[in-house]
Amino acid sequence: MKKGELCGIGVAVGLLTRFASATLGVVMVVAMIQAHLSHGFFINWQLARGVGHGIEFNVALLGMGVGLLLSGPGKLSLYRLLGIEKG
Repeated sequence: MKKGELCGIGVAVGLLTRFASATLGVVMVVAMIQAHLSHGFFINWQLARGVGHGIEFNVALLGMGVGLLLSGPGKLSLYRLLGIEKG
């Protein structure tokens, strides 16, 4: 299992939410720079061959990561159920 998969599971169940969302944010920034920036902003909706996807979806995922980083886990997270973080 890769780090990204573990972070996705952590965000989904609400365990280590801030760490996992920060890690996913870093992964999205690296993906935008290394793979998608040269293709512009928008996603290749026509799925034209030889044309990659832009950074549009990565920006949305980065925004999600920043939002979770700032807000923390929700009411039904494992952190709250275990009493580790109060809210």
